[in-house]
Amino acid sequence: MQMIDSEKYRTNSFQAIMCGGAKHGIASAEIYGLTFDLMQQNAIENYVCNVVQTLPQMSTARYMHQSAIIKGKNNAWHLLVAGGKAGARSWLNTVEMLDLSPYFRPGQVKTAEDGTTTAVQSEWI
Repeated sequence: MQMIDSEKYRTNSFQAIMCGGAKHGIASAEIYGLTFDLMQQNAIENYVCNVVQTLPQMSTARYMHQSAIIKGKNNAWHLLVAGGKAGARSWLNTVEMLDLSPYFRPGQVKTAEDGTTTAVQSEWI
């Protein structure tokens, strides 16, 4: 899980990203945006983890990988996911990258040559 909440660079969409992992013993390609709520019951404080957003799935399902959020070209933030395993005996030597701009700066649009505009979408590279 990669924490992204800071004072200077933050998104109101979520506080952390959970990417991949093993689900029922099978590699997962799912990516979730998470938030945490403080709940107090009988003087005991607990944090509840909530899935608030589903991000585009990785091209390759993986677990035992590494992930990082980096600041790339044009001051855009990206999620990098590297290596890991796709199965019990198959190690990966690939890196995938997801542009997080739509989550850090929602409402961005791109304009086509014909003048039409569409919302900026994230895709894995």
